[in-house]
Amino acid sequence: MMSVHDIILAVATAITTAATAWLAVHRANQLAMFRIERLEKKVDQHNNFDRRVAVLEEAIKHLGGGRK
Repeated sequence: MMSVHDIILAVATAITTAATAWLAVHRANQLAMFRIERLEKKVDQHNNFDRRVAVLEEAIKHLGGGRK
């Protein structure tokens, strides 16, 4: 038969295991969100670069008299 001590130990172990699992998932989620935000910033920078190149190409056309 299980003693009160064994039951308390089992409950404490279950709570500790659940809390550790929740913290691990929470931390992994935070890291994923951080990396997604960084990736979005890089994509925004890349898109801005594409627009600037298009403007430069148009300016070069005008400087060259419309020739390519």
